[in-house]
Amino acid sequence: MKNKAYHAIADLVGIPSERQWFIEDPKKYYKENYEEYDDRSVSEDEEDTIVWIGFIIEMTKDKTLWGMDHSFYLEDFTGCLEEILPEGLTINEDILNEDESMFEWVEVVNKDWESTGYVLACFDVDSDGFELFVCKKDVLEQLKEEAKKAGHRIDLAHNM
Repeated sequence: MKNKAYHAIADLVGIPSERQWFIEDPKKYYKENYEEYDDRSVSEDEEDTIVWIGFIIEMTKDKTLWGMDHSFYLEDFTGCLEEILPEGLTINEDILNEDESMFEWVEVVNKDWESTGYVLACFDVDSDGFELFVCKKDVLEQLKEEAKKAGHRIDLAHNM
């Protein structure tokens, strides 16, 4: 059941099927990406967490996700976000206040993007950081449902 949900998530976020093997063989994936997991204090026996973080690793490689710390400055936030934006989508920096925090910025961006159909979403990894990615609003609804089936959470970034 979990693997089916994980594969559905991988398909929805655009991870090619030939790179979805981390779902079936998390121990091997852990060994190949040891430093990433060690930085997050994830051990080899935490297979479910290995798979969940595997999405983040794969999407980061594809530049479709960016991990951000809640203490980022506005210029860091917008610079990183520009790296993962789909073609034609922009950030209106004029509506973002540098005196606010990441929590406010992600909400302002999502309100600004309402007419585009895109949202700024986040993988919940139980930390104070944001694992941000951009997707269509209807895709987010599917991702939320599949993540729930797998015992995890994906949601709008400002709901984290």
